[in-house]
This record gives sequence, C-alpha cells and structure tokens, in this order.
Amino acid sequence: MLSILKKTIALLLTLTTLFSHCTINAVAETYDFSNQETVDMSYTDMNNTSVSDADFGNFRNVKAGRIGTFNLFRSQHPANGTSRSLSANKLAKKNVISAVLNLSDSDKELNTYFSKNNIPPTYYRTLYAKGNVHLVNMKGQYNETVYRKQIVGCMRFIIRKKGPYLVHCEIGRDRTGFVILLIESLMGASYSYMFKDYAQSFISRNGQTYEQARKMSIPRINEMMHRITGKPMNTGWGKLNLSYYAELYLKKGGMSPAELNTLKRNLSINYPEGGIYFDLGYVPRKIKRSNKIPADSSAFDRASKHAKKDNTTKK
Repeated sequence: MLSILKKTIALLLTLTTLFSHCTINAVAETYDFSNQETVDMSYTDMNNTSVSDADFGNFRNVKAGRIGTFNLFRSQHPANGTSRSLSANKLAKKNVISAVLNLSDSDKELNTYFSKNNIPPTYYRTLYAKGNVHLVNMKGQYNETVYRKQIVGCMRFIIRKKGPYLVHCEIGRDRTGFVILLIESLMGASYSYMFKDYAQSFISRNGQTYEQARKMSIPRINEMMHRITGKPMNTGWGKLNLSYYAELYLKKGGMSPAELNTLKRNLSINYPEGGIYFDLGYVPRKIKRSNKIPADSSAFDRASKHAKKDNTTKK
C-alpha cells in the first residue's frame, strides 16, 4: 500500500512539473502586439554621450542575403522630436537615404511632430517635402488583412523609388522588425542573421545584454514569423525556405510576379558607402561606447546556439 502511495505521489509531481514547463513555454512562445503605440513610446530618451549616434538612434545597415551593399537601413523615428531622433536624422543624411518607409505616422501626425517640436528643415523633412517618405500609420495586429495590404503598399513604394532605403517606426523594433524580417526572408538572409538583427534593437535602445535581448526577442520573432509563414510558432525557422514564404505572403496581398521581380532587383542594387553606419558587431572607433553595449560581435556569435543558420532546406 505504501509503495502504491509513493508511486502516486511521484506521478503527481511529474505531471505538475510537466504542466509548469508547458505553461512557461506557452508564455515564452507568444507575444501580444495589440498596443504597439504604448510599447513604442515607453523607451527612455536620455542622451548618453558615451553611446554612438548609431546605437542612440537604433540606426544600422541591413547586410544579408541578396540585399545590396548600403541599400537598406533601419532606425528609430528620425523626426519625432526626441534627442534620439536627431541621431537617426543625422545618420540618414550621412548615408544619403533617398526613400523612407515611415510605419508609424499619418500625414497629420508627422506634421504635428514638425510643428509641435519646432523641427527645423532637417534632411528627413526635406525628403518628406519631396514625396520620398511613405506614411503607413500601422496600428493593427499582424494577422489583420489591412496590415498585409499596408505592407504591400510599402513594397510598391520601394519599387517606385530609388535607394538607399530607410525603414522606421517610433523606436524601430516591432513594426520595423516585421517589415525588415519580411525583406530579409525575401532576399535570402540566414535566420541567424535575422535573429541577431532584431535582437540588436534591445541592446541599442535598452542597453541590455545579449542574453536579455535574446529572451525578449524569441516570442516576438516567433509571432512575426508565424504571421509571415503561417507555420506554428514552435517551428524551426532556419529549416524553412523563408524566401518562398515571403513571396507567398506578398502574393496573397496582391503583388504580381513582375512586381516581386522588380522589388528584389531594387533591393539588390549596390550603393556607395555614404557615412558612419552601424553593422552587427561594428563599432565606430572614434566614439567611446557605454559598457552596457557590447563593443564586439562575440555576443552575437552565441546566437548560433539558439537560432538555425540554414534556411535552404525544403518548404
């Protein structure tokens, strides 16, 4: 009788552990993007002079797959009146950005920034006046049909305009992250690079360690890749042909094969280096960095333990 009781208790403890483990995993695998505006505006705007302009403005070049040299950049908002925006605007000018995807504003909201913050005729404002800033004003969740249509509109803007291109929202992480992940997938970037690129925003904006950034990134990337591919959120993304799923996502939004070919051609054009930029693991030597931000790429190299490198296997 005592033996049966002991076995029953052991079984209950095992089931409790398994249930707890599943619950933790479920929390880690999902992320609620329903209130992006609140999330986007929650970052600090402290002007830390020991951090480079690239880190402070969350500004960097996207270099992966078949994306052309100095073709595509991402950043925080370059004109929302924060001190961080001044860094992003300065680097947009130095890198001779020609066309901008603004994922967070309507015309009214952007002009409110211009007037409320008394923003002078900056480089970004000049691009806007010339019709080279595409305003998207994304507010919904990634699974909404309107979201896909807005993203297709972004891709058609890239088709119409010459680069280099800059993609931003408020802090340049979630809405920007989704669009950049889609482009990286389309252009054959490795999942390892995509993961590192997304995680960098937590390091640049919040001064987090790579391990902290990794933990914050996993549920968000799982949600985004789920929306792009339609696959379960526990999928090994590096095992998929992500280019195929990115094309399928855009086709469902109404893009034709001819448009997709033009889009990929525009994104593959090489441009000359325009100025100081931030690459994963790259540190501008003339600017002293904060100890909170890794000064080399060694932290990112550890991502390979958590993200698959190869995305060339079967669909």
